[in-house]
Amino acid sequence: MITKMNFAALVAALSAGAFGAQAADFEVDGICYNITYANQSVELVGVSSQFQGGTLDIPQSVSHDGVTYAVTSIGTEALMDNQNLLAVKIPGSVVSIGTKAFEDCRNLATAEIANGVVSIGESAFADCVGLTAMYIPESVTTIGNGAIEGCENMKTLEIHGNITSMGHYAFADCLRLTSLVIGDGVTCIGYAAFAGCGDLPSVVVPESVTSIDYYAFGQCDNLQTIELPNNVTYIGSDAFSGCDKLAAIKIPEGVTSINDYTFYDCDALTEVYIHDGITSIGIDAFSSCDALTKLHIGKGVTSIGMYAFGDCTSLASIYCSPMTPPAADAETFSEQTQQTATLIVPVGARSAYATTAPWSNFLNIEESDVSSIETVEADECSVWSADGRLMFGGFADGESVKVYGTSGQLVYDGVKEGCPQLVAGLYIVRIDDLSYKVMVK
Repeated sequence: MITKMNFAALVAALSAGAFGAQAADFEVDGICYNITYANQSVELVGVSSQFQGGTLDIPQSVSHDGVTYAVTSIGTEALMDNQNLLAVKIPGSVVSIGTKAFEDCRNLATAEIANGVVSIGESAFADCVGLTAMYIPESVTTIGNGAIEGCENMKTLEIHGNITSMGHYAFADCLRLTSLVIGDGVTCIGYAAFAGCGDLPSVVVPESVTSIDYYAFGQCDNLQTIELPNNVTYIGSDAFSGCDKLAAIKIPEGVTSINDYTFYDCDALTEVYIHDGITSIGIDAFSSCDALTKLHIGKGVTSIGMYAFGDCTSLASIYCSPMTPPAADAETFSEQTQQTATLIVPVGARSAYATTAPWSNFLNIEESDVSSIETVEADECSVWSADGRLMFGGFADGESVKVYGTSGQLVYDGVKEGCPQLVAGLYIVRIDDLSYKVMVK
């Protein structure tokens, strides 16, 4: 028995002459095509009832009425919502994959995209929940809005294209993504590109990337480490907000401002270094970072926004390097922080801070040689202190380390993992032929 709804759908399908297809100029082996580009190439626009499901192996060229055409594009909604499609092979002759071309093909398990494809359109593979892996080839330069959004069982993603345009939410809500490779040709991480990729544990951003847009990694709940190159000059608002397990972040030297909510609610951050090249810190930039205990503000900072460090309930030490107190809001720091944390300022600057709101609200203001406390960094490696112990970032396991006091006496000689708790003071640390000056408090 055909219901009224099913009958209407059947009539629509028969009228189109193909499943998910536009009206076609011709059909070959169950695949429907429209002739384009002065009759020299064709666009795949759908499949007919002859396609019984399984693998769709798209040819590089097809012949019709004695003429051979190159298959150069896959049209808008060409295979959208086709639940019979299990696999697709897209040849290098195809330059563009159209908007919603494979959207909601929920049984699609593999999609092979050959080198030659230049653009992947908006929502092209959105909600293809059967996909577990995807390789984006070197030829791709443009990825549209939501192109691979909502592929919730995607575990492995490799992006090797020279991506100059990455659309909003391009890979968002790939909930089970655990392995991400971003190739050297990518220049930008788009707006909310990986937002909500909750299982993603780590990311290495290549040297080619210069900008990370709004909410790019927002709500990546399991993100523990991310390596950012110094070529990055822009990090957008909310870029890492809600990354609950992000324990450390090195802000690239090319970044000059920290935007609003950039690291909001990063509950695992314990220590933050704002380098000397940064001039401004935005509204709620680090607010609700519950585990943050130490904050180092570089000498280039001139302004700090409202609630920038609000609700940082564990904040105990603030090393503020500028001689002139940065402009700040009365609620930049919480009342609790102003009452319990120690504000350490440069020698000779205490009076300026003690008489300038809101810094004057701090009950504990001390002077120190703040420059000697800053972490020295080189070649993406760093050494700092936390709770009386030396911390090492970017070095191999088992790396040998020597620790000297300021008078030259050897305090420790061994591997970095065995470095003991140290008494408060200034130390020189030698590791991997590099020297670091670290203050332990």
